[in-house]
Amino acid sequence: MKIDYILLKDHQLKGLEQLPTVFSHPEKNYSHYLSRMGIQYLSKVLGALPPPLDKIELVDFQHIKALPGHIFSVSHTKDCALVASAQAEKFKGIGVDIERVHRTIKVDSEKYFLNSDDSFQGSLLEKWCVKEACFKALSNSGEAIKLLQEAVVIDNNFYFKENPQSRKHNCYEIIKNQEHIFVIAYCGIGNSQVNLNSVNFI
Repeated sequence: MKIDYILLKDHQLKGLEQLPTVFSHPEKNYSHYLSRMGIQYLSKVLGALPPPLDKIELVDFQHIKALPGHIFSVSHTKDCALVASAQAEKFKGIGVDIERVHRTIKVDSEKYFLNSDDSFQGSLLEKWCVKEACFKALSNSGEAIKLLQEAVVIDNNFYFKENPQSRKHNCYEIIKNQEHIFVIAYCGIGNSQVNLNSVNFI
């Protein structure tokens, strides 16, 4: 079992400025198409015919009509987009989050996303990123989760507070480079090992 993921930088979208406006804010519009470019590129890797950039729409936050056999998750910052994909039959849900390493998270804000059952290591920014990705994965898997605090993280596993028995199938991984921290979380089916496969944009 594997999850493919791709990290795209803003300079890779140059020449596509004439795409239709989805958001009135130019930066949001830019990020939107950067993530769609990642979906399009992963589609090629999966051997599927990729839809045009302006026709790619996520249904229920993880499905794409043109690619029914796969699920996706996207996240973006000001200058970068992260996209992950996996086979729908092997995962209940996946979730990703990306943040710039220099982003500041206010100390008193932890009460809005951490809970008394959490037990995992990392900086406040890393914990925020983990919670965001785990929340997305749980929500995409069908759990009735509404708040980040309802995702319980213990070491490298996580679960919805109302369904602790799912913990052993739900895992995440933190990946860092000089500019970004990103997390890929997944709700698996069974106990098969999961490999994260980084796809390079060429």
